[in-house]
Amino acid sequence: MTWAIVVHGGAKEIASEQEDANRHGCLAALAAGRVILEQGGSAVEAVEAAIQALESDPTFNAGYGSDLNADGAVEMDAAHRRSRSGSR
Repeated sequence: MTWAIVVHGGAKEIASEQEDANRHGCLAALAAGRVILEQGGSAVEAVEAAIQALESDPTFNAGYGSDLNADGAVEMDAAHRRSRSGSR
């Protein structure tokens, strides 16, 4: 079975002095998800592990707050979905 994990640290401008912290945080989230998958865990468990890693890292605003949108308002959305194999 082939699998892949993709994470991102949010839609934001990253100051050059924060690039390493953002990269490190995303790589830590990928590693958390990868461990779950390599141990035979489910995709949902891997997603949750990756999210928890991002939420625990103060570099990101996940779990801490939000960047404001162009209108100056908070606009957040988060979800994950699990479907049965073969379902549409």
